[in-house]
Amino acid sequence: MVRRARSRPSSRRANARRQGGLAPRLRKGKRKDHAASAPKRLSPKAQKNVVDLFRAFVRRLADDGVIARTPKFPLIHVPEVEIQTIDTQEQDRVLAAIEWERRGAFLACAS
Repeated sequence: MVRRARSRPSSRRANARRQGGLAPRLRKGKRKDHAASAPKRLSPKAQKNVVDLFRAFVRRLADDGVIARTPKFPLIHVPEVEIQTIDTQEQDRVLAAIEWERRGAFLACAS
């Protein structure tokens, strides 16, 4: 059986482990407070992105051994958004209103 040598953690991470750095701050109550403190003015999709990034961060801490296990995170449901487009006659009217010299990018997008 071949064993691989495990890479040494960075000195900052090792110091954080010895001093109990990050782990005490990630308690169950704090996690719920973090989810509740997400700004409500953000769209549901942006809130989901924030929680997903934090979940990945916590998962990385668990993988590195900084915390023992990953907590459960709230699920944020993002409603399906219906894409609204304009019909071809309206597109032609919009393109006609744009100066000829500036139409190139709009014509490329309209195709």
